[in-house]
Amino acid sequence: MRMCLEGIRILELTHFIAGPFCGQLFADMGAEVIKVERPGGEVGRHFGPFHHGESLYYTAYNRNKRAITLNLQAEKGRQLFKRLVEQSDVVLENFRPGLLNRMGIGYEHLRQVNPRLVMTSISGFGQYGPYKDRQALDMVVQAMGGIMDQTGFPDGPPVKAGPVIADITAGVYGALGTMFALFDRERTGVGQYVDVAMLDAVFAFLENFVTIYLLQGTETKRAGNSRPLTAPGNAYRAKDGYIYISANADNLFQRLMNLVGHPEMGNDPRYADASSRKQREEELDRVIAAWVAERSVSEAVRELDQASIPSGPVNTVAQIAVDPHIRAREMVVEVDHPVIGRLPLVGIPVKMSRTPGEVRFPPALLGQYNEEVYSGLLNIPAEELAALTEEGII
Repeated sequence: MRMCLEGIRILELTHFIAGPFCGQLFADMGAEVIKVERPGGEVGRHFGPFHHGESLYYTAYNRNKRAITLNLQAEKGRQLFKRLVEQSDVVLENFRPGLLNRMGIGYEHLRQVNPRLVMTSISGFGQYGPYKDRQALDMVVQAMGGIMDQTGFPDGPPVKAGPVIADITAGVYGALGTMFALFDRERTGVGQYVDVAMLDAVFAFLENFVTIYLLQGTETKRAGNSRPLTAPGNAYRAKDGYIYISANADNLFQRLMNLVGHPEMGNDPRYADASSRKQREEELDRVIAAWVAERSVSEAVRELDQASIPSGPVNTVAQIAVDPHIRAREMVVEVDHPVIGRLPLVGIPVKMSRTPGEVRFPPALLGQYNEEVYSGLLNIPAEELAALTEEGII
């Protein structure tokens, strides 16, 4: 079956998470992604935990790619890279702003080689602005972007989100921006430069909080597991775990109060709307928590489902990894890895009816595709490849 991005070739100069995750999104949909690493491998290969000597950090973000090695510090390496650019559609990178320009392989250099090229840069703070030269990691960006201040309980310190949401979100926006540019190229025949900042991506998470503050001067504060402006919605303890219930809308609130045995609260004008309920949230939480505490998670979910009230168990990783719905949606897939053996990976979240994505092959070993790419794409003979290896160019 044909895949939707077949025929698109991407040169990926990435490390850690944001860039590799972005490239993996393209690779899953059929693009030919050539991951270009320094001869010692990108830093993600050296991060644990390890399984049979292979980094489970690296394997999470680099499937469906052809990995080659290339020393871009050397002029001969940069010339080889430009030859690859001539035959590619996209260059994806997430190095510090200005680094590739100083090496002579920034966008202004590469578009002279290939005017149709789309180049996407993912960085902590973007290619311009007062912070562009600052170092950034996911947790720092969560802090600076306002997400950390919105996470946690009112009487506690700011808390980061568990997963690396700044990295992952920047990767998604990087893929989206690249597709926008490729779509425009279909109409104009000309490529362009795409600049994605992790800080911008996190800032975009702040819902309507920014507008509320700038118009009304009111800061939205962290609210634990509830919503900052509406109620009820919280995580409640059952006999064998936690369950999350959200009944902010008026009709949902009335149904919930009927279910928990307090129909009079559903009709009380003191709880007439979500904002007034927020002012009496503690009282509502006590009533709901008492009802949940008498049930197991599965019992509570079943009764809430029957009443058409949104709820769900607070799953651990161990629980969600084997969840029947996750498995039915093919969100855990397995692929044969040459060292690890059967390698379970997170599946593809975008389901397409005619051109679905596919996990076709595992994360590549370092330099695994050197011969295939250099000989097959650039027609470099075997003896020259051997010499380039000896010189430390590849």
